[in-house]
Amino acid sequence: MLIKYLTIAESTDIIMQKSLLAKLSLMLAVLPAAARSNSGEAGTQPGPCATKNARHFATDASGNVSMTGKSYEGPACIDVFFNPLQQDLWFETATTVTAGPDLSKVVLSGSVSGATESIPKPTAARDKDLLGEIARLEKVEEELHQALVTMQSNYVSRSQAQERALAQISDLRKASLPLSGDPMVEKVKTGFRDLENNLRMAINRAGDYAPSDRTTDPNAMSLLMRAQELQDAILRLAFEYNDGSEKTFDCAPAVSKPGVSWTNWYAQCKDSFYTPFKAVIDADVQTAKDYALGSDNDKNFQQKAAIVRYWRDLFAKLGLKTDMLEDALKNLNIKPAFFKHMTVECGILFNQNSSTAINLYTLDLGPTLTGADPTPKAQSAFVTVTCASPFVISGGIGISTIEQKQFAIIQGSDGKGGTQNIFGTTSDNKISPIALAMIHGRVWDSPGHRVSVLASLGIAGNLSSATATSPIQFLPGLSIGFWRTVYVTGGPIIGNHPTLIGGFKEGDPVPSSVTAITGLIGSSYTARLGFAVTFGKP
Repeated sequence: MLIKYLTIAESTDIIMQKSLLAKLSLMLAVLPAAARSNSGEAGTQPGPCATKNARHFATDASGNVSMTGKSYEGPACIDVFFNPLQQDLWFETATTVTAGPDLSKVVLSGSVSGATESIPKPTAARDKDLLGEIARLEKVEEELHQALVTMQSNYVSRSQAQERALAQISDLRKASLPLSGDPMVEKVKTGFRDLENNLRMAINRAGDYAPSDRTTDPNAMSLLMRAQELQDAILRLAFEYNDGSEKTFDCAPAVSKPGVSWTNWYAQCKDSFYTPFKAVIDADVQTAKDYALGSDNDKNFQQKAAIVRYWRDLFAKLGLKTDMLEDALKNLNIKPAFFKHMTVECGILFNQNSSTAINLYTLDLGPTLTGADPTPKAQSAFVTVTCASPFVISGGIGISTIEQKQFAIIQGSDGKGGTQNIFGTTSDNKISPIALAMIHGRVWDSPGHRVSVLASLGIAGNLSSATATSPIQFLPGLSIGFWRTVYVTGGPIIGNHPTLIGGFKEGDPVPSSVTAITGLIGSSYTARLGFAVTFGKP
């Protein structure tokens, strides 16, 4: 960028040489320093704004821009360095304010991938005898109970994987909070490397979990449906096994025994077997309901899974992905993701000024780790960009090299030792001071407005003219401005050049019929070199 400024400085110096203003070239040495002093604010990080009109800011730990109330002339590029693990931010102009993104839809929604609704399957064939059916139902309950225990264990292990990942993310946020600049960027990068494995595990393990009324196996029946089917089967025993007179039997049979009716079996086994067994089945049904889709357990799991996915995606936006190789992560540059920027252009027509106030809106992402909405905060008009009119009016004095003669009838030699009336001059000014007013249009401006190049047009009057009205002269040219206050202009001065008319010229004898010079003086436009120094309001 410094080369760019030096190139501009060199081209400006050439213009001044052509305008016979080489002595001003020393003042252009301030250009590189001006570029350096205006390219950023003290203590901030150089960001994506790399133009000469770049203005750099940074947020503190609370999300506030510490330097507020700044005002700069545009066009300008504004960038803000921030910690993307602490907050998100965006800009709005004072005249256009919109609501921020609703991250709650991302954080609190979503479903476990791979889990589908269970489709009823044909039930196992009932035993032909009551005791055989009871034995079969005992075996079914044992298998169901073990499946529920496994499901609960999977639920706990997968929830713990999510909690470990979120805890590490929270620790990384705390560790990066007091940092700034490159140390913050490096801490986020190394911290992600430490938590990457747990984050990937939390994502992958959540994908193979299914609520009790869903299944990841399309050929299997969900646990809730199996529990409800078992509950229904034990209630149907009273209607499906009414026949039989056998009264000697085991209440908890291991094998089938013909001839046992429901009435006889229930009378003997109600308290010792049926009621406890039904209570176990009812408990299995309740356990399955406690982990069904939409239950408190399921909502808690889904919420944590959504939070983990949200932070995985946030890291991915920084370029940090869970499937990266170690070398790729080591060589990755994530610093650009720590900046947000916007450019305010100055598209001004005619002689107008504009002012654009820029508001900063931030979202504190901390609450998302617990499933709450991010906390929005607005910092109004932390910087204002003004666009000044490209036109400037100034006034001052200049020098014209258009020769100004005052013609008159004077005494001169007749060539014979005597005198006669001849056409002559009483004054002849080859260089004349002029008072002039100028209008300038900016072509180029240095940072800080220390030096500018302007196209100019001046209207001048001759201060040394002896007539009541000074001849009007025009000075179009190129100006060099300093601090938008002093303007040095060089160019062709265009104005009237007095001449004798009627075929007469200076030194000719005056005919006897001519008694006064009046009527014999004319003028013609001519261009000579002009120079001016004028002053305007900054």
